[in-house]
Amino acid sequence: MKNIVLLIAFSTSILLSQNITVFGGLNESLYIYNEDPNFDEGMDEGFVSGFNLGVEKKLGPAYIGLGLNQRGTQLNFDLNEYDGEKIEGFSHYKVNYFTIHASYPIDLVDNMTGFGGLQFGSSFGGELKSKATASYDGEEENREDTETIDADEFNFDYGIIFGTQYWLTEKVGLRASYYLGLADVFAEFEESGNVKNSTVSFSLIYGFGKKSSKSASGSGPSAKADKKRGGKGSAPARPKAVGNDEIDNFVTAAFDLNDEIIALKAKLENVSKELEGSNAVLSEIGKHPNGALGWASEQMSKGASKAVNNAKSLNVGSADALNPTQHLRKKLQTIKSGIVEGATQLKSVPDDLKVIGEQSKSLISSAKALPKAAKSLGMKAPKALKVIKNTTDVLTKIPTEVTAIGNETKKVLNEIDQVLKNIESILSN
Repeated sequence: MKNIVLLIAFSTSILLSQNITVFGGLNESLYIYNEDPNFDEGMDEGFVSGFNLGVEKKLGPAYIGLGLNQRGTQLNFDLNEYDGEKIEGFSHYKVNYFTIHASYPIDLVDNMTGFGGLQFGSSFGGELKSKATASYDGEEENREDTETIDADEFNFDYGIIFGTQYWLTEKVGLRASYYLGLADVFAEFEESGNVKNSTVSFSLIYGFGKKSSKSASGSGPSAKADKKRGGKGSAPARPKAVGNDEIDNFVTAAFDLNDEIIALKAKLENVSKELEGSNAVLSEIGKHPNGALGWASEQMSKGASKAVNNAKSLNVGSADALNPTQHLRKKLQTIKSGIVEGATQLKSVPDDLKVIGEQSKSLISSAKALPKAAKSLGMKAPKALKVIKNTTDVLTKIPTEVTAIGNETKKVLNEIDQVLKNIESILSN
């Protein structure tokens, strides 16, 4: 009862404050034995699934949070008894904990944060569940038993926690973490026969009053086009100055607009390419037999295996070498690049196109007065008139380009909206 009162009081104080993060998801847990358990043939340990649910708030440089976590382990068996009886099934512990954690964040890349810290847990009971099928002489019998375990059978738990989280939008993100218990789980067991908690967690996170700590690049109508960009679709070479300010300013303004068109085309091409990568990862998640959480668990397993191999071979030349979340982080970065950053980069395109269209019309209109200015150049007049004509030709193509880019932008943004719907569908399943 004392634990419950403290949890309610602390949770209320957090929930009444601003800028909090709530999280919830799946725990996959097993016990780490203090000594080799020497399982009999036909018996092996497996993960037991539980839930995690909590709330946290940033206090100074660290995050303080409260949660509910289910941990434990599962023992699978496939036994052949001496009298011919065959028994298949499992037995698992599932223990409930009130937890409090303190973690310190480390910025990795845009909208991705690593973290590490300590977590403490007090048990409020659990259950021991066994389910088996026994067969003998062609007959089968199903056996199932559930036993409630009191909280006082478990020690106060504490350990280290680390992981990474990734903000898909300003408020919604994903988190993967690992908890390694340092305390013996059972109160009455001898040290040699005791165990410690080990849990991999996957959670959906939601920030109230929160914005992602990293800003996406290239946003806002003031984003400047790369005027050095060339290649396919680039503008004709800029003519040299003819010596008349009115004509030279006209040429500069016209070719600047064309360079902005080229930069917008390149931006669209890049976003489309990133979106293809996002769709490939989402397709991979959607096809996984165990859904999004199963896919994430597989990525964590790959990353952990690679980290262990790097540690054994002393291959620690990069920051990711010993990071068990490296595979998952790269996949999530691919999704984020195509969706979040893509949408942000294209947000300003309609306004940019509107400005370019208006300026091109204004320049085309002003071109009517330029032949008179060219005549004042004497011998250079023919060259100036040719420059005016070529520049006007470039300007007359801009409205068509504006329309084409606008249509393509709408198409890509619609694709991004569809990808977001696909993500919601995957998470809901």
